[in-house]
Amino acid sequence: MAHGRSSNPERAVITLRAAPVYKPFTERASAVYDNRPTFGRSAAIGRRSIIEEEVVPKASQLILMVVSLVAFTRPTVALAGPVADADLRGKTICWSYGGTRNTYGKDGSLDSNLVGHGTWSLVGDRITEHGDHGVFSFTIEKQAGTLHMYGKSPGGGWVDVTGSYCK
Repeated sequence: MAHGRSSNPERAVITLRAAPVYKPFTERASAVYDNRPTFGRSAAIGRRSIIEEEVVPKASQLILMVVSLVAFTRPTVALAGPVADADLRGKTICWSYGGTRNTYGKDGSLDSNLVGHGTWSLVGDRITEHGDHGVFSFTIEKQAGTLHMYGKSPGGGWVDVTGSYCK
């Protein structure tokens, strides 16, 4: 018999083999995880299917890695918080946009090499800067000691800058 067929043309017999079915929680898959010998067709032939040998362990490793990252890094992730008036009042902030320096005066005055001279106010999470070069209003928040200001500029562009206290 060659290739599953009879050499007699009148009695042709074709042997069909079923494709392996992936069953992740069967005894065979469990044996692969535990590194125990498996029984059945693949063990008798001396090989395992690609699903049992490579994909399942890699998928398990990926799931374990993702769960570990979520479990262990979540407490260390710095969440954005509100900016208080005291975070700005009387302070000079160096923003990440082209060397911009804004001094937010204790009396509400503003001195900026970008906005000009004027006033500033903080209401909730919105900072508004009235200066010689226009009125600018953005959302501002604090994340791990760094200020983050973002929003639409009066010219229609998008502003997204970070800032810290100037040294």
